[in-house]
Amino acid sequence: MKKLFVFCFLLLVFISFAGCSKDEITILENKIAELEEKLELLETENSTLKAEKESVQNELDSLKTDYESLKAELNLISYDVIIYDIDGEVLGNEKIKSKKEDKLFDQMKIKFDIDYDDGEWGVYLNSINGSICDNNYYIAIYENGTLASTGIEGLILDNNDLFEFKVECWNTIESGYGVLDSYDVLVDKIIYSYAKNYMPEILNNINSYDSSNHWDYLYLNTMIKNGYDSSIFNASYFNESIKESLNIDVNSLSGANFGKYYYLARLLDKDLSEFKTAYQTYINNDLGSYSEWVAPFSTSLAKSLDITSENLEALLNTDYKAGLEWGVDGRCYQICNLALFGKCDKTVLEEFAGKVDFDNGTSNALVLIVYAALGENIRDPKYEIDGKDVIENLIDNYYDEELGLVKVYPTDTGLNFSTNQLYAGLMAYKVSRDLNKVVNILE
Repeated sequence: MKKLFVFCFLLLVFISFAGCSKDEITILENKIAELEEKLELLETENSTLKAEKESVQNELDSLKTDYESLKAELNLISYDVIIYDIDGEVLGNEKIKSKKEDKLFDQMKIKFDIDYDDGEWGVYLNSINGSICDNNYYIAIYENGTLASTGIEGLILDNNDLFEFKVECWNTIESGYGVLDSYDVLVDKIIYSYAKNYMPEILNNINSYDSSNHWDYLYLNTMIKNGYDSSIFNASYFNESIKESLNIDVNSLSGANFGKYYYLARLLDKDLSEFKTAYQTYINNDLGSYSEWVAPFSTSLAKSLDITSENLEALLNTDYKAGLEWGVDGRCYQICNLALFGKCDKTVLEEFAGKVDFDNGTSNALVLIVYAALGENIRDPKYEIDGKDVIENLIDNYYDEELGLVKVYPTDTGLNFSTNQLYAGLMAYKVSRDLNKVVNILE
């Protein structure tokens, strides 16, 4: 039985092979031969590639050896230089190659835009790549993470060094040299961050002088007229449409639009001779129809235009209560306007503070404008509320570190329509603090 089974199996195998055509076998043979040929070719190419790789590696090693020899012969090194701004923004990052005996300052003058003074104490760096220029700040040099013990001219170069140039405040209580604290330093960073990161877009989107952006004009004018960094605080971002909006018949102006027109026109160096004549005529007319907000806003510019009239004197001697009808901003304008003409004393501060809603950033900041106009130090402990002064309250409750922005309400996700009022207040505070002078943003 077993033999019969084996015989049947072999018979089936024979029949299967017999069923295969010679063509199929030939195809398989050809494919096998083709693959064997490809394998042989690949082995040959691989040998060639290995030889080429070895040749390239040898050439590379030789060049590296020559390079290191030449570097050693010429005494060449490489090092990194990073430039930071007041808010930590990187303004420049370069890997510099030079001879070890070269001067870092000479190499940096090639790579970066540097403003400096060369005095009896050596080189003083004012600004690098447009970094902030501010009298309270200087450019600190860090060598490999440590504050350099010498000026830029005395630094000794070595291979793979890292030099960092950071804008830092020298005028701090902590340093023992000055009077500013950490809140003041943060105020400066906030102000410059706003000017760099928000103001260009804001100004470029203003289309008419009679918009509510007069706070932005006051912000700019306060900084420009007091000598702050002109590369940051300037009117270059105003678009053509807002410039064109000033080309009107100035005799058609009335009320608050006189102020709005004037505060923009002076930033754009507009000829104000016709405007002054129109304003003089207007101020000589009956002012009884002035609203409590319009009056202080419009009459303030009479001071800088050197205009007087009986109507103006009568208006200034009237006990207006602008804030009662127009909120804290109207009251702020009134006090600043009267202070500008010497018609307001410091007894109004307590009354003003009592009407301020400290639950939003704007009201806090408008207080700064009033105190600056009256020559008062807002950070005097006697003006603290619940143990905090206005600056501390603003930063602790309304500053968003991620945005680099002081917000009107903590829930804001960006600019608010009243943000410009807030920053006008910070401007007034900064100028008053730095220059120790009475500051009136309406001036």
